[in-house]
Amino acid sequence: MCALKLALSSCLSSPYDYVRVMAQVMLEKYDKYWIGVNALMGVATILDPRYKMALIRFYFGKIYDALNVDKEVERISNLLNELVVEYESKNGRTQASSSHPKSSGHMSGKVQGDAYMQEFAEFM
Repeated sequence: MCALKLALSSCLSSPYDYVRVMAQVMLEKYDKYWIGVNALMGVATILDPRYKMALIRFYFGKIYDALNVDKEVERISNLLNELVVEYESKNGRTQASSSHPKSSGHMSGKVQGDAYMQEFAEFM
Protein backbone atom coordinates (compact mmCIF):
# COMPACT_ATOMS: atom_id res chain seq x y z
CA MET A 1 0.00 0.00 0.00
CA CYS A 2 2.85 2.38 0.78
CA ALA A 3 4.56 1.58 -2.51
CA LEU A 4 1.29 2.47 -4.27
CA LYS A 5 1.23 5.87 -2.57
CA LEU A 6 4.84 6.49 -3.59
CA ALA A 7 4.10 5.49 -7.18
CA LEU A 8 1.09 7.80 -7.35
CA SER A 9 3.09 10.62 -5.80
CA SER A 10 5.79 10.21 -8.42
CA CYS A 11 3.16 10.60 -11.14
CA LEU A 12 2.47 14.14 -9.88
CA SER A 13 5.69 15.22 -11.57
CA SER A 14 4.77 13.69 -14.93
CA PRO A 15 5.27 15.89 -17.98
CA TYR A 16 1.72 14.98 -19.07
CA ASP A 17 -1.17 17.02 -17.67
CA TYR A 18 -3.68 14.17 -17.82
CA VAL A 19 -1.34 11.88 -15.82
CA ARG A 20 -0.84 14.55 -13.14
CA VAL A 21 -4.59 15.18 -12.88
CA MET A 22 -5.38 11.47 -12.72
CA ALA A 23 -2.67 10.92 -10.10
CA GLN A 24 -4.03 13.79 -7.98
CA VAL A 25 -7.56 12.34 -8.07
CA MET A 26 -6.25 8.88 -7.21
CA LEU A 27 -4.14 10.27 -4.34
CA GLU A 28 -7.18 12.01 -2.88
CA LYS A 29 -9.09 8.71 -2.92
CA TYR A 30 -6.06 6.88 -1.55
CA ASP A 31 -5.71 9.35 1.34
CA LYS A 32 -9.41 9.00 2.16
CA TYR A 33 -9.12 5.23 2.54
CA TRP A 34 -5.59 5.23 3.96
CA ILE A 35 -6.82 6.90 7.14
CA GLY A 36 -9.04 3.90 7.84
CA VAL A 37 -6.65 1.09 7.00
CA ASN A 38 -3.13 2.26 7.85
CA ALA A 39 -3.41 1.26 11.51
CA LEU A 40 -4.63 -2.23 10.62
CA MET A 41 -1.98 -2.65 7.94
CA GLY A 42 0.64 -1.34 10.37
CA VAL A 43 -0.28 -3.87 13.04
CA ALA A 44 -0.24 -6.69 10.48
CA THR A 45 3.22 -5.58 9.33
CA ILE A 46 4.56 -5.45 12.89
CA LEU A 47 3.30 -8.97 13.53
CA ASP A 48 5.21 -10.27 10.50
CA PRO A 49 8.48 -11.54 12.02
CA ARG A 50 10.42 -10.56 8.90
CA TYR A 51 9.67 -6.86 9.26
CA LYS A 52 8.37 -5.82 12.68
CA MET A 53 8.68 -2.05 13.27
CA ALA A 54 11.52 -1.64 10.77
CA LEU A 55 9.30 -1.73 7.67
CA ILE A 56 6.84 0.69 9.27
CA ARG A 57 9.65 3.15 10.01
CA PHE A 58 11.08 2.70 6.50
CA TYR A 59 7.86 3.38 4.60
CA PHE A 60 6.48 6.01 6.96
CA GLY A 61 9.76 7.87 6.50
CA LYS A 62 8.96 7.98 2.79
CA ILE A 63 5.27 8.88 2.89
CA TYR A 64 5.12 11.28 5.86
CA ASP A 65 7.05 14.46 6.50
CA ALA A 66 9.82 14.32 9.11
CA LEU A 67 7.62 15.90 11.81
CA ASN A 68 4.91 13.25 11.52
CA VAL A 69 6.93 10.04 11.10
CA ASP A 70 7.53 9.44 14.81
CA LYS A 71 3.96 10.42 15.67
CA GLU A 72 2.51 7.94 13.16
CA VAL A 73 4.89 5.14 14.19
CA GLU A 74 4.01 5.73 17.84
CA ARG A 75 0.29 5.68 17.01
CA ILE A 76 0.61 2.26 15.38
CA SER A 77 2.76 0.98 18.25
CA ASN A 78 0.23 2.23 20.82
CA LEU A 79 -2.61 0.54 18.94
CA LEU A 80 -0.73 -2.76 19.00
CA ASN A 81 -0.08 -2.38 22.73
CA GLU A 82 -3.77 -1.69 23.35
CA LEU A 83 -4.71 -4.79 21.36
CA VAL A 84 -2.29 -6.91 23.42
CA VAL A 85 -3.74 -5.58 26.69
CA GLU A 86 -7.29 -6.24 25.47
CA TYR A 87 -6.36 -9.75 24.35
CA GLU A 88 -4.72 -10.51 27.69
CA SER A 89 -7.72 -9.21 29.65
CA LYS A 90 -10.09 -11.41 27.63
CA ASN A 91 -7.94 -14.43 28.40
CA GLY A 92 -8.01 -13.96 32.15
CA ARG A 93 -4.72 -12.17 32.53
CA THR A 94 -4.83 -8.92 34.44
CA GLN A 95 -1.40 -7.51 33.59
CA ALA A 96 0.61 -7.27 30.43
CA SER A 97 3.81 -9.27 30.40
CA SER A 98 6.67 -7.33 31.91
CA SER A 99 9.06 -8.42 29.20
CA HIS A 100 7.97 -7.40 25.72
CA PRO A 101 10.74 -8.26 23.30
CA LYS A 102 11.93 -5.38 21.15
CA SER A 103 12.50 -5.78 17.46
CA SER A 104 16.12 -6.51 16.76
CA GLY A 105 15.77 -4.97 13.33
CA HIS A 106 17.16 -8.16 11.77
CA MET A 107 15.38 -9.67 8.79
CA SER A 108 15.64 -13.37 8.13
CA GLY A 109 16.06 -14.55 4.58
CA LYS A 110 16.90 -12.65 1.44
CA VAL A 111 14.57 -9.81 0.54
CA GLN A 112 13.33 -10.04 -3.03
CA GLY A 113 10.71 -8.08 -4.88
CA ASP A 114 10.20 -4.58 -6.06
CA ALA A 115 12.64 -1.72 -5.83
CA TYR A 116 11.25 -0.48 -2.51
CA MET A 117 11.80 -3.84 -0.86
CA GLN A 118 15.36 -3.83 -2.21
CA GLU A 119 15.81 -0.35 -0.76
CA PHE A 120 14.35 -1.61 2.53
CA ALA A 121 16.94 -4.40 2.55
CA GLU A 122 19.68 -1.80 2.12
CA PHE A 123 18.02 0.30 4.86
CA MET A 124 18.25 -2.68 7.24
